[in-house]
This record gives sequence, C-alpha cells and structure tokens, in this order.
Amino acid sequence: MASVIAPILYTEAPLNVEPTSAVSTFHISTESPSIFASRKRLRLDYGPAIDQDSFAQKHVATESSIFFRSKEKAPRSILWRVLEDSKVLELQCVDLIQDHRSTQESLLSFRLSFANAIRPNGVALSDSHSHDALEVFVLTTSNELFTFSLRRDLLVRSTAPSSSDFDATTAFKTYALSSFSFRHPYKLVALNDLELLVSLHDGSLLRLERRAGENGSTWRETFFHEGGWGKSLRGLIPWKGQNTVKYGNIDLSAGAAAEVEASPDGEHVFTVSFDHILKSWNAKTGKVGFQIDLMGEERLEGRGHQQYLIGPGQGTLLRVLDVLQKPDGDAYYCVVWSPKSQQFKFWAVRDADSQEYGTRDVQSDVRFTPPLNEFMGTNVWQLSDFDIKTGPGWRDTQLWLSARSGSVLRTFTLTFDLLASADDLAYAWKHQWAEASAGSLSPPRLASLPDHRLLNDTTSDDDLAISASDESLSFLLFPGRFTSDLLETCLIMYQKGIPSTTRSQHKDGSKSFQERLREAIAKKAKGNLAQSSDMASHASQSAKEWREFYGAVKYLHTCHADPISLALDRETGLCWSIRAEQIAPIRTCSEIEVYEHNEDLFVEQDEEWIINSLPLADFLPDDLSLSAARLFAAARSFRFGLSTYLSRSFSDLASTFALRDAEADSTQRSRKGGHTPLYHLYEQCDFAGEVGDDEFARLTESVQELGGLGELENSIFETLLDKLSEPARGQEREQALSRYGDKATIRGAQDTLIRGKETLLDILALVVFMSQDLESEEMSRGFRPMELYSNIVIKIREYDVLLWMASHVRTEQSKARRSSGGESLRSSQAPPPQPTMTILESIFIGDWQSMVFPSEPLSSLLTYWSRAWTFGPNLAVNYDGVTAHVMSNFIKHEDYHLAYQFTRFLPRNSWAAYLKGRLFLGTGDYEYAAASFRRSAEDLSTPSHKKTKPIEAADTANLISATQRELFNAGSPRFYMHCCSLFEAAKLHSHAAEFASLALSELDSDNDDALDSSIMEIDKRKRSMQDSPAAMRVDLAMEEIRLLKVSELKEDILSRFFTNSLQTNHYEAAFSALVKFTNPAIKRSSLTQLLSSLLNSSPSTLLSLPFPASLDSEVDATLLSLARKTLSSTSTTTTPQNIHLLYSYRISRDNYRGAAEGLYEYLQWLKSQASETYNTAHRMNDHSKADVFADEDEEESRLETDLMDTYLLLINALSCCGDEAWILAEPTTGTGMGKRRVVTLEDVRREYQGELDRRSEIAQGRFPLVGLNGDAGAMEVDVF
Repeated sequence: MASVIAPILYTEAPLNVEPTSAVSTFHISTESPSIFASRKRLRLDYGPAIDQDSFAQKHVATESSIFFRSKEKAPRSILWRVLEDSKVLELQCVDLIQDHRSTQESLLSFRLSFANAIRPNGVALSDSHSHDALEVFVLTTSNELFTFSLRRDLLVRSTAPSSSDFDATTAFKTYALSSFSFRHPYKLVALNDLELLVSLHDGSLLRLERRAGENGSTWRETFFHEGGWGKSLRGLIPWKGQNTVKYGNIDLSAGAAAEVEASPDGEHVFTVSFDHILKSWNAKTGKVGFQIDLMGEERLEGRGHQQYLIGPGQGTLLRVLDVLQKPDGDAYYCVVWSPKSQQFKFWAVRDADSQEYGTRDVQSDVRFTPPLNEFMGTNVWQLSDFDIKTGPGWRDTQLWLSARSGSVLRTFTLTFDLLASADDLAYAWKHQWAEASAGSLSPPRLASLPDHRLLNDTTSDDDLAISASDESLSFLLFPGRFTSDLLETCLIMYQKGIPSTTRSQHKDGSKSFQERLREAIAKKAKGNLAQSSDMASHASQSAKEWREFYGAVKYLHTCHADPISLALDRETGLCWSIRAEQIAPIRTCSEIEVYEHNEDLFVEQDEEWIINSLPLADFLPDDLSLSAARLFAAARSFRFGLSTYLSRSFSDLASTFALRDAEADSTQRSRKGGHTPLYHLYEQCDFAGEVGDDEFARLTESVQELGGLGELENSIFETLLDKLSEPARGQEREQALSRYGDKATIRGAQDTLIRGKETLLDILALVVFMSQDLESEEMSRGFRPMELYSNIVIKIREYDVLLWMASHVRTEQSKARRSSGGESLRSSQAPPPQPTMTILESIFIGDWQSMVFPSEPLSSLLTYWSRAWTFGPNLAVNYDGVTAHVMSNFIKHEDYHLAYQFTRFLPRNSWAAYLKGRLFLGTGDYEYAAASFRRSAEDLSTPSHKKTKPIEAADTANLISATQRELFNAGSPRFYMHCCSLFEAAKLHSHAAEFASLALSELDSDNDDALDSSIMEIDKRKRSMQDSPAAMRVDLAMEEIRLLKVSELKEDILSRFFTNSLQTNHYEAAFSALVKFTNPAIKRSSLTQLLSSLLNSSPSTLLSLPFPASLDSEVDATLLSLARKTLSSTSTTTTPQNIHLLYSYRISRDNYRGAAEGLYEYLQWLKSQASETYNTAHRMNDHSKADVFADEDEEESRLETDLMDTYLLLINALSCCGDEAWILAEPTTGTGMGKRRVVTLEDVRREYQGELDRRSEIAQGRFPLVGLNGDAGAMEVDVF
C-alpha cells in the first residue's frame, strides 16, 4: 500500500480556443502603414498553415493566462495569448456564465499586432477605474510601451466594426522608454490602470505613473532601488565576482525581482528576488521596508559560501492575499514558494515598513511541503504554478499547484485550514491531496477510446480494416476534439506524400474536408498497391494510411495541448488550466468519473483505507458506493481484456438490441421457450472463445472484495446504473450561459455520454458472461440477469440517442444568440454568422436557463449542470416524445441528411410514421411519403374531445402550423386534406389528388347522401320550434353549424380534388368532382377551367364526359364563349378548334340549330380572314410583297378548303332541323347593320352555290374587279 496517494477527484474540461466566426476577429495593427512587410504578413494570416512550424507559429501560444476583472464588470474573464513569434497578442472573453438579464455578450476576438516582438513577461492587464474599460499594457523589444483601452461597447460586440464605424488607431497609445537603453526589463506588472512596475535586470524597479484621464502616450518614470544611486550604478556595470542569473542574452542581478505583486491596499509592493529574498517596497517612497529569506533562514555571508539563486525559468513564487476574519494584527499575507527547500511559507504581514516587526511566520512548526516526489514518481520536478483561494479565517482554503517533470505536467489541489492544529495541518498536507485529470482531449485519454484503439491497432482483422474509413472519420471529426485548422494543416502535410500528378489542391472550396481527406487517403493507398490487389489488401493499406494521417494529427495535437499556466478565479474558486491552444476549466469529477480515474485504487486498497481517506471519501456518498466502484473496476477490466473485434461487435449488437428490446418484455420470450437476448449476445460475440482460463481467473480475482461472482446481486448492479444519471436538485438562478459556457457544457455532456456508454457496455458484457457461462447454482439468487438486461438496454438506448446528438453538428438556423451589439456601435453591426454546433446544443441548450442548481462552488456546478442538462430530456421516461421532437426539428429546418440518419431512433407509432413521411417528402421519395402518411392516418385523424388535442402534445417542435393543426384529430377527411396540402406545396399534384380522393371517399362513407336532407330537415324543425325551450334551439343551431362545416369541408375537398386532377390531366376524375359541386359560382368557374384544359390538350374527351342535363346550358355557353374568344384572337395561320368542338358537342346533344349557328359565325369569320389577308398583302411595299405572295397560294388554299367544308357542315346541320331549317345570324362586322337577320337553309345553299360559281369563273380566268361581298373597294385585284 502506498503511503501517499492523491486520488483523481477533479478533471479538466478542455476547450479549443477558436474565434466565434470568420467575422468576429478584430485586428488592431500598431504597425506603420509604410511597413509593407508587416502588412503583407497580416494578409497571410488567412488560410491553413502548411506545416508544423507555421501551425505552431500561428496557433500555439508561447505565453497565455486569464485576467479576471472585478465581479461587477462584464465581460469578466479575459484570455490573453501571445502568438506568431511574439508579434501578436490575442484577447478573448471566456466567461462561462453571465446575468440572464444581460442582452449583450462578448463574442469578439481581438488580435493586436506589433512590428517588434513582445517581450517575455511583457503583458499586463488591468481594469480602468474611471470608466468601464479593459486596459492592456504591452512591452515590446523596441522598448515601446503600448497602452490599449478597450471600452465595453467594443468588448461586447459580436462582429468586428468596420473602419467607418471605428478607427482602430484610437484604441492604443505608444510611449518610448528611453531608460531601457541601458537597463533591461525582466517583467511588467500592472498595479492598477494608472501605475505599472517593471522589474529590471540590475535589481531595481521602474515605476510608471500616469494621471487619470491621460491616455498612455506619456508616463512618469521613477526608479526604486534599495541601495541608492551607488548600488544602482554598480548594477549597470557587472563587477567581477558578482552573482548573476543568465536569462537569454541578459545577466540578471541576484537581487533582480523574479516576482512582483502589490498589496491589497496598494500601498506596498512585494518582490521575490533571484537570491531567495522576499522584500517589501513602499509604493510612495520606493524604500524597502523589510527583506527576509523566503524560509526565514539566516543568510550566511562569506566568500566560501555558495549563494543559492532561483532560476529564471521557475514558475510562480509569490501570492499576496487578503483574508476575511483574519487574526488580529495581521494586515494580509504573503505566500511564497521556495524552490530551494521545496516548500511553502505563509508570512503574515503586520507592518510592511518595519524590518523587525513587519512579518509573522504562520505555523512555523509545520513544513508545508507537498509530497510531489511521491506523486510524480521522481525527485526531478519543478513547481510550475500555484494559486490560493482563501476561506474566512483560513478555513476551507484551497491551494492549486501544477508540477512538471520533463514533458509531463500534473495538477494537484489541497483544501486545508491554515489555523488548525499543527498535527492536523501536517496530516492534511501529507495525505489529503487530490489530483486533476488532464481531461478528455489529453493524448492518454484519447488513446483509451474505442475508436482510437482501431486507429492505433496494426493487427486489426479484415472486417475492421474495411470499416476503418468511417470509424476514423468519426473519431477525427468528433465535435470539439480537433480544431479545423489542425486537421487542414495535417491534410496539407499528408498530401505532400502523394505524387504531384494526382495531388489535389490544398483546399478545394467545392469539397468538404471530409471529401478531400477520403480522396487523399484513397489516392495514396492506391498508389502503394499493385494493380491486381484484392479488396482485403486495399482495405488493409487504407487502414494503414488512416493511421499515418492520424500520426500527424496526434503530433500536432500534443503540441497544442502543452500546458502553459494555471489561472485561479478567486471570486468563484474556479481554477483554469491554460494550454498552448486550449483552455480548461477544472471541474469536480462525477462519481462515475471518480470510479474510472481511480480504478486501480479501488482494486488495490482495502475498504478501511478508502472510507477513511479524505477527500476521496467525500466523493463516495453512500455505503454502496465502494461496492459499485469495485464492480465498475471489475467490469471495465473484463471487457477491456476482450479483443478489439469482439468489443466493436458487442457494442454494435448491444445498440441494435437496445432499440429493439427497450420497449419489449424480453422475459416473456424466455418463458415461451425462446432464447433470451443474453444468449444471442453471448453466441454472436463468441464469448466462449474469447474468455479463456486466464481471463476468467482475472475476473474472479477482481471481484474477491465483493465476495466473488457467486455473491453478485442485482442491487449492486443497479447501484452502479443509478450513478449514470443526474437528478435535478436545488433552486433556479438568474444566470445564463455564455459562449464558452456552452462549449464547457457540451464538453461535459460528451465526456459524460462517452464514459457512460462504455460503462453500460462493461456492465452488460459482465451480465452476459455470468448469465451464460455460470451454472445457476453458481450464481446468487439475487442475480436476475434478464431484469438487469431490461434496465441496461433502456439506458443504452438513451445514451445512444444523446451521444448521436452530441457527435453530429449542423449550421444553426433556428435561433440566433443573444444580442451582442454595443449601444454606440449597434446600428452598423451585421447579424452574426450562424455558428456550427452539435445537435444536442442546437436543440436543447435553451433548456439550461430553466434548470435548478444546488448551492455549490462553480467547479462542482459545472459538473452538475453538464450532467443534469444532458439527461434533462429524460429519454428513459419520454423516449417517444423526445426523439419525435428532434426529428420534427430536423424536418422543420430541412436538415434532411441528419433526419435520415436519425430515423433509426424513432419509435413505432403514427406520429413517427408521419414524420418519416415528411422526411421522404423533403428528400424526393414521394411514394414512400404517401405510404407513410396513409399508415399514420388512422391514429392522427381520430377525433379527440379533450381540450388539448393529441397533436399539440406530440408536435412540441411546432412543425405543424396552427391552422394545419385543426386538421389533425378531426376525422380522416381533414387529415387527408392536410396531406393533400403538403403535396400541393411540393407541386406534386398527382399525390395531392390521391389524398383529396381519399378524403372524399372517407367523407362519402359517412352517409353523404343524407347531408342535404339533414340540412333541410333542420330548416323544417327550426320553423316548427319557434316556441321550443332555448336549450333545444341551441342544440339545433349547433347541429346546423356542424352540418354546414361538413358541407364546407366537402366543397373544399372537391375543389382540391378537381384542381389537382386537372393539373395532371385526369379529366374523368376532375369531372366527377365538378358534378358534385353545390356552389354555383364554384361550379361555373370550375367548368370553365375544365373545358379550357380539355380544348388545349384533349378535345375528344369532352364528348365522352356524361354531362348531366342540368349542366348542358352551362357547358354550351362556356364552349360558345371560348369559341368566340378564339375567333377574336386567332390569326389566319391556325384553324380555331374550339368552334369544331362546339359544333360536335351541340350535334351530340341533337342541338342542330345551335351547331348551325356556331358554324355560320365561323363561316363569316373565314370570309373576313380571307379579305384581311389579301388587303394586308396589297398594302405592303413592293419589296415586301414578293415575300408575302410567295406564301399566298398556300394560305389561300387552306382558307378555301375550310370555307367550303364549313358550308357543307352548315348545310347538313340545317338539313337536320326539318321544317325549321333557319337560324338567327349575328350582324356582320363592319357592315353597319345593327340587327340580327334570319338565315335559312336556302340562303346558305345559295351562298354556297355562288361561292362555287365564283371559283369556277376564277379558274377559267374570268374574275370580277370587286370584292367577295360586292364591295368595289373591298378587294381590288391587279390585272396582268
């Protein structure tokens, strides 16, 4: 048993540092416009890096931290990062939460660029006391001090302002420090927004002051030095034998300040110098008040004594703290770290100006030495950073520190009471430490994921190799895991190994990254194989190429995850880990995370040690927690020992079985003699072949503390299953998530779901093996595997749905983020670009604000709300409703590709069938859409008498409009009309007509013939019930209203059916609807539409339609109107067909006189056309006449033929009229006669004979000089 153990009770939540969008980065250049090289460098910032060096330069910070503003300011948490060879300073708000009443959020990233590099330790930030602004101070290698003032209206923008809205040069001022020509600065510290301190190489301090209202273009310089000008001059000239510390090209004096901090009251400055001395400086006079060794040791003087010097690469050495309820006489405290003694010292400051009475050694009998030798496993380590959040009276004080050994950096924390007894304090500092895990994006954690095992497994079989492409892409493109810039750079580096003849461009805008990566992998794999290679060889080579690509990703990812510093928000107690391209709020572990991170501890340590070990015991809330932890360790070890292929097959089968069995009673199957799902899982995954004697022995040994396999009961499994949820607790808070709060919540949700899914598979694998491999007498009576199976698959299904949503992304369209425009700049801001986010965040992040929260520190709240929000949809209880809500949201926003993937999670009910229909309608699978709508019709049309319709409870995503909802749960006809509307909107008239027909048939089946009689019966009853009771009259009125609504519905259905049938040229169907119309106006207009369509496309169909006698006059009048309209608009080059159809229709109805009237009108039109054709040609000039007369013979021949044929038809029609062979002819146009005249059969025969004679004379060369009608001026001819 190890004497000192730091259990992992905290974990980082790593978040990639990226701009909100492409337009949310505001560049402020301090460079002169004439410096062309600098301007060119800025333009090259866009686009991916081409190799690892350019990637590191562009994205990997060399210095970084978070500045926490005072609690009343917003935004509060400002991340700053030094990039691009120290020539760019990036600023970004990383608040997790903000007041929910705030309508503004900081989404802007600031990039401050410099012509010369920023000095190491040359960045300082401060709040402005005169106005709401962030002051940023930057010291460059050109000895220039830049002062940036970023006001609130600029900080809370979402997009960068244009040059017309904001002049970037007004945001900063420059001051040249001439003193640095002979002194070298080491560290810049901001005491406040008006006072800066610079630690100098010679041991002195430079104070820079400005007055309120001054903008930073001028500063007053004052030098502080403990020994006056003599020593100051000596510091400028290195004397022989003087101790110095080498820092780059500078020799730092032993007395130079390595660390500088101001007192809480601002009256003193404290420094830790390289010679291991703590000094206090009076901020007004510059005099040293006291100076003592960090550990309070006496300094040994003499030539033979080797002076200890702190290295310049050492981390934090000093924190100056104020404490509430501090002991009398203590003003504040200096906490120092001694690299020499490897321990902390707590100095109470009583009088900072007094050497004798200035300090008090708090707990001088206790060695505050963290057991880092044991934790790190080596004595070669260095404390990189530390910070402290004090509690009232030093109670519940929390210390955070990070220690580095080589490339490994680990973070530890300790909660203690500084004023406790010496024994209690010493014990706490020895045994009550806790560690923080590096988080889910750390290389070791990524290596433990199942998908990573596939990428890293060089011995995978053919089946795994074949699926390597999809599995690898899922791993690489998992949201938030790797930045897009990192992946693009890796693709460019990978493509360099592809022959140039087949290499694609670095970034083809027409293709997604996924497509380009697949193409590159395929090309390189193909190039490394022989032409005759089989599919297995190609798959194996492709898997190899995926591993090669991931190698580059892993290398860059390791670089950009390199730790830089810690930052502690003393207001909230939340500690942050700052990395090269990531930040990570450190949250407490959930109980299941404690099980996972401390798996070896629960196996190796005895029960007494665990339950008495603080703070570990505080994370095990009940008596069964330890047993659950040990079961977790045993199940995890058991499944991890199985092959990669079995683990993957088992995971896929478990998910499939969960979707099938989560709602089924699987126990019934076994009672009826069928095999249980546990049996099928055991056989299909070949547990018998995988679990040999060695694996069984290890499993048996791992559960010995639980009494062995034979003592495992359902209760312990159920306890472990209960840890996989997070019940809501606490009260509502007036807070809202900020952008990085969203990201941290999603990161917590993803970690929870991945870890939980693996835990469920671990438990299920153990249950499957025990139930099938052990004899019944070897198992406890309390072990009921099928009950466990039912509980497990319900959770697996829940986790699968949530994990799918947490691992798929879309461009957000449904809602915009909170307004982030500042007051003065809001008018010119364009709407922020729509972000890309996970489905889980996109649909459910709005639920966060309505959650309840316990009264816990922010580090615990982050874990709680991530888990509680993740499980907020409560899929275990409302699976059907939640999945349908998600599907509805996809369809509503036309995310059909996501909806199609999500269909496997949909339940088997009518609403889900309807949603599938909407999906198929959107994707163009119209037959499937129609079939789905028909399947859903029965339930969704069932009338409901409840106040709230079932559709309102089902359609939580508001997919159905309010007017369309009225068609649900109101009978089949109305639901079919809704489906008809959907197809009409999609211009699918055949399917629209189909559903209109279904609606009509359903309505007709409800005794439609009785509708009219019922209305008439009500009219009779109304007349006879004048003196009836009011209740009876009301009932009668309501029945009348119902019948009128049914009649109105029928009219609407008929209209839809008619219109859509007409659109698809189904004239018989349209006619069947037409004859059922009861509204005369609708019937008349519909008849016109039908006849117009028939005349244009299928005239012969008209004669076959059985128009009822009541419609004869309407049809005739309509045909006549259409015929006349045609005669008035048709040119001579076409023959009007409508007049022939009118003639045919009247003949078919034995209306010979009417047919003759129509033909006579047409006859007159033909005569006028012949005359107009001739006159038009005659009026043309000689050059044009040649072209006209070239076609005159053909046109004349057609008109003559039509004219003679019409005469014959007219004569035949009048002949059928018997003794009344006459018609009333309309007056001829242009004759001046205003009355109709009687035209008899003899008149027509006479005209016909005259026309024959005229043609005969013309054929013999004898023709008159007058027109056809005897008008000498009507038709002149040329005589040749």
